[in-house]
Amino acid sequence: PRGDGDDDDAAAPDLCVATYHIPCTVNLKPVMTVHAALLLQKAQKFANGDPLVVCGDFNSLPGSGAYQLVTTGKIEEGHPDACPPLPYGDAWDCKDNLKPMASAYATAYGEEPKLTNKSVRKFEWPGSELNAFSGTLDYLFYTPDTLEVGDALPVPDAHQQLDFSDEVKSFPTATLPSDHVKIAATFQMKKRVRGETKDGGSKRQRT
Repeated sequence: PRGDGDDDDAAAPDLCVATYHIPCTVNLKPVMTVHAALLLQKAQKFANGDPLVVCGDFNSLPGSGAYQLVTTGKIEEGHPDACPPLPYGDAWDCKDNLKPMASAYATAYGEEPKLTNKSVRKFEWPGSELNAFSGTLDYLFYTPDTLEVGDALPVPDAHQQLDFSDEVKSFPTATLPSDHVKIAATFQMKKRVRGETKDGGSKRQRT
């Protein structure tokens, strides 16, 4: 819903949504952290304080550096997924201008789903063997100061219980058409002061 029923509904802020698929560089996880940082920096700059949802396949588990960076706005010193030093004196910092975002599923259920992806893969290098993976890689992140979660689609739902059992080694299945499970949530805009941006100019600048 755009407004709360007041006369100023026409002045309600925009809802910004960004989606992204982080490359699955499992052997170079700091690269995935860099992608998450750039995604948030660009999306939050574009939203310019308006409600924001950032969603997609992050190819990152809840304990990863990318997840930690998104949900806390920082990453622990010494974390194995920390952003690598940049060459040539580049001053960019993966923690600059980041506002922590919340996970819709962690908010609705107190934790992330058990898994959103189950697959058996074979990496393309000599001597590689089948690699079975099961875990949570997909997220709906939101700005908790402007949005609140109504509910989130159960994972698994009532028709997916067998698919999530140990008997099923990989998705897709007869009831799941993808190797990723569908996630969804409803959000409500919080009541907030509506007016000009801090600089008094246009709501958003495209960069």
